[in-house]
Amino acid sequence: VAFDYLYAQSCSDVMKERFSGDLAENIMLQLTALHIYITISTARTNQKITLRNVEKEWGLELFLPSSLLTYIKEKHARKILSHHLKATQTPGPLGKKISTVQAKLQYLRILNELPLYPGGLFNSVVLDAKQSEMTLLVGPQHGISHVIDLKTN
Repeated sequence: VAFDYLYAQSCSDVMKERFSGDLAENIMLQLTALHIYITISTARTNQKITLRNVEKEWGLELFLPSSLLTYIKEKHARKILSHHLKATQTPGPLGKKISTVQAKLQYLRILNELPLYPGGLFNSVVLDAKQSEMTLLVGPQHGISHVIDLKTN
């Protein structure tokens, strides 16, 4: 259950473009192809997935972040998506297509390799016996940290 929740949350983050500055167009389209594969494989287990069928039955808007087509040509996006969909459905060394669980794991591995949000610096004032200013670094790598010297930290 936790794995499926992580996958669903990650898809939501990609669709809401929370990674948009960090994702190259090829990675974004690879994630989109995996998302298409997982969604349609879950709904229709034995159907061959083609981009044309996806567009007819589901629509690409369900899978593509809204701004993706503003900075990439639609024809180019379709070509790359088709390539990734075919590659995902190509039988592996054992002669089987990857399962939806394996595809979800691949999706999460791609996201895991991306650099995280580095954090943000916040100037604050501590209100105790004396008012003192301090700088806090908030981010996934360091949590909430007190910055002593911006030049050396």
